[in-house]
Amino acid sequence: MRVSRISVKQLFYTFDHTIDLNLGERITLVHGLNGLGKTTLLRMVRNLCDSSYFELGAIPFKEFRLDFDDNSSVIVSHISGGDKNSKNKQRLRLQHLVDGSSTEDFEPPWPPEPSSLANTLDWIERYVPMVSRISANKWVHQPSGELLTLEQIVERFGEFLPADLLAHKSLPPWLSKLKKTVHIRLIETQRLLTPGRATRRPHPEAESAITPAITMHSDELANRIGRQEKEYGRLAQTLDRTFPIRYVQQKQKISLSEEALRSKFQEIETKRARLEEAGLLGKEVAGFEMPQQMDEADRGVLSVYVHDIDQKLSVFDDLAARIDLFKSIVNNHFQYKKILIHKEKGFRFRSTRTNAELDASDLSSGEQHEVVVLYELLFHLKANSLVLIDEPEISLHIAWQEEFLSDLQRIIRLSPFDAVIATHSPQIVNDRWDLTVELTGPEEMEND
Repeated sequence: MRVSRISVKQLFYTFDHTIDLNLGERITLVHGLNGLGKTTLLRMVRNLCDSSYFELGAIPFKEFRLDFDDNSSVIVSHISGGDKNSKNKQRLRLQHLVDGSSTEDFEPPWPPEPSSLANTLDWIERYVPMVSRISANKWVHQPSGELLTLEQIVERFGEFLPADLLAHKSLPPWLSKLKKTVHIRLIETQRLLTPGRATRRPHPEAESAITPAITMHSDELANRIGRQEKEYGRLAQTLDRTFPIRYVQQKQKISLSEEALRSKFQEIETKRARLEEAGLLGKEVAGFEMPQQMDEADRGVLSVYVHDIDQKLSVFDDLAARIDLFKSIVNNHFQYKKILIHKEKGFRFRSTRTNAELDASDLSSGEQHEVVVLYELLFHLKANSLVLIDEPEISLHIAWQEEFLSDLQRIIRLSPFDAVIATHSPQIVNDRWDLTVELTGPEEMEND
């Protein structure tokens, strides 16, 4: 199920916007003057699909609607009817439509039911990053200084809390389907810093570190490689243990010809070299060499052998393709540096002039923005997700901005997803104005 249209009425009590997504090319570029609500629209999509109803309810609008490619829709409205003076202005009603006809309404509980907040205080103090409790029902968000209530903490940082602590009101089937099938990723303008997620806070007064996103991504890549290595090892053990019986079974079948074996072996060696270059395999001290001549028994053994090696190496296929493209785009853009992949360190960089190795956090702001956005797109998206990118041009040289769409298209070909991009940059659009949607204000619309 893919989002086909995003629309809102009376956003900030002023703007009506409609964005029809380009489902064919899977890229939609949204542009317009500052203050028209581009960033807010992206956040509204994320909030609805992630069930962040508190944040969605805090935004003033009359009606917010998502249409999907299966002819279903979800309409969100304030129960107050958009009355900015109503006490219920943050309460929402969600309406499900199929083929234009309403099927069911749902009202998220507001305020959150007390039972859903039980036993969360200790977990908030121990695990939620960047917040400190200052009173019975008040926390301060350290980076921004924003004061948050318990309800706001639970909704905004619920991902850090155990699921069994958050006993939400049961969702209707259509809304459960939406949450399971529509995967949203929002890449915001503030993307270079991120809260640490893996380390437990030692005591309530401890402050959570704010980690550079590029450092976190590098560590995460090392963990991904480690997980694939373990899977490779488990498969290798299984294949090695069962090799004798499979060889016996192979004798009853037709073995590969000598020509086919040599061709297959060359393919495997090429693949192994590629995986070594990608940082996924260590270099072999001494490789296996095919015998100059083979009899039928040799071909039987080698047929099983090349099948096993091919199956073992295939564990890395998806990750290797992503790393290859990641390296290709980064190395194509960067001057005087090249990216390196380490199994233990994730990614690092090397000066092409001095050969000195650089940590990821040593990169410039523009270089970090480039790497962080690329990593998000290549390693954080599920198939057929909708990614929302706010101002990808931040800190990027014009030449990099002009290549953004072609890089994005290469990534989409590798792992299909839809992208909605809010931008002020003609260089991001480049020559693809056919992919754009312009947001306008009331006066502009009256003049048309």
